[in-house]
Amino acid sequence: MTPSAFAIEKKQSDARKAFYAVAVLAVLSFSVAAAGVYWSFFNSPAPAVSFDLERVKTTELVNPQPPEQKTAEPVETPAETAELIQQIEAHKKSVDAAAESLKQKVESPSDKPASMPENAEVADLHREQAEAAERKIAEIAALAQERDAERRQKEVSAAAQEHEQSAKDEFSAYAPVAAEPPKKKAKYTIPTLIKKSDLKNALTKPSAGFYLHENGERLPLPELVHTTLVESLPNFGLIKQKDVKGALPLQVIQPLSNLRRDGLPVKAENGLSPAKAYAASVAEKPAVPYISVLLSGLGRRKNVTESAIASMPAFVSMSFSPYAPYLKESIENARKAGHETLLDLPMQHGTFPETDPGPLGLVVGLPEHENHKRLRKILGTNAAFVGLAAQRNQNFSYYAAAEMKKFAEEIASRGLIMIAGSDEADMPAFEKTVRPDVYIADDLYRAAIKSRLEKVLKQAQKNGRAFVRIEAYPVTMVALLEFIKSLTPTEENPEPKVVFVPVSYYARQTAEVKK
Repeated sequence: MTPSAFAIEKKQSDARKAFYAVAVLAVLSFSVAAAGVYWSFFNSPAPAVSFDLERVKTTELVNPQPPEQKTAEPVETPAETAELIQQIEAHKKSVDAAAESLKQKVESPSDKPASMPENAEVADLHREQAEAAERKIAEIAALAQERDAERRQKEVSAAAQEHEQSAKDEFSAYAPVAAEPPKKKAKYTIPTLIKKSDLKNALTKPSAGFYLHENGERLPLPELVHTTLVESLPNFGLIKQKDVKGALPLQVIQPLSNLRRDGLPVKAENGLSPAKAYAASVAEKPAVPYISVLLSGLGRRKNVTESAIASMPAFVSMSFSPYAPYLKESIENARKAGHETLLDLPMQHGTFPETDPGPLGLVVGLPEHENHKRLRKILGTNAAFVGLAAQRNQNFSYYAAAEMKKFAEEIASRGLIMIAGSDEADMPAFEKTVRPDVYIADDLYRAAIKSRLEKVLKQAQKNGRAFVRIEAYPVTMVALLEFIKSLTPTEENPEPKVVFVPVSYYARQTAEVKK
């Protein structure tokens, strides 16, 4: 007997109601399971995790990997979380089985009507529910792993702190008992008014270590001044002053009238030049390598100038600043002590006006006649000098090379020596200009000065002669005297390694070599 259309429609309606009931039941079950998982995840006590302390010390603490390079280790899922996941998967399987059974009943040939468009919608709904369940399970598993990783990191940090504390305790157990902390030294402030004699005595005699307060109280010097400052100062005791009165003066002390015209140095009619007339004499040509020394920058500091004149051997040539307050007197005193004399020529060394060579300095950008005027004012110094010694002048020599060439030619035409202001080989070289092999103007500490003086000795032994120019500072003067003393003949070594000659002799030999 063929069922009626009404019966078939009623059967299909009952099947749909049953399917929807099962689907609603599945959703409710899933919601309850998910709520249970979240409640268990956030309220369950942290499971105990065991770990190897040695592995922690040697792996995570001693040799940690950067976060971007460290390989993530698999994290074990807690037992309760795994059980919940299994329950969800089992429930998912039962829901899938019920849905599949209902689908087979709906789609059976005996019950299938001519057209059932609802079947596709039912299948899509089933797939969406299944996918949602899978995503939820994955999220729960990820959260569980993240929580376990955080817990494990906390345990590792706690283990590291415990290990560090135990190491400190072990060290303190074997460490010697600390003595009582030393009492802080009293701080002293040097007052504004200090007797000059007492301060000088304290600095020259470090053993004293006291200064006299203005109220007459004798107080110790601060440790900084007594140790660091005093020990860093050059030992002026190494500078033994010679008897200036017993020194052999140069033949000419005052400038000769026949070597001046219009207040400027010139060659005499007989061809005698100031460089030759005012030069220190050399008895004979040295048979061994020779070194010429020029000590420049004198005259501005009275104590340094007087010490240099009184302590340096006569063969050391000296160059004086045109800004010296007692220029003519200083040059005469140096010549009376046997020193050959020159004048410093201030020139622009760096960026102007940050490095200002003064009102007599040659500056890039000034009109040529202004620089020429300054040069002539220096040349007009009424003193006996063999030449000019250019100060460091990288900027002027590079950017005013045409002017510098004219000035060098004028200086040579007046019978004077021109000393270059640099020992750099790449600096512009001008005709009849004498370039020092070594110019000590910076790096003013003993090791650097000693190293550069040794370079001078090697240069002399290699080429038979060398020329060193040194700016006059206490530390350079002490180093120079030690260098000269090391090359002075003794009873054990009477044969000299080198001899010293004035700058004028070196300049004449250089000119002959160039010819």
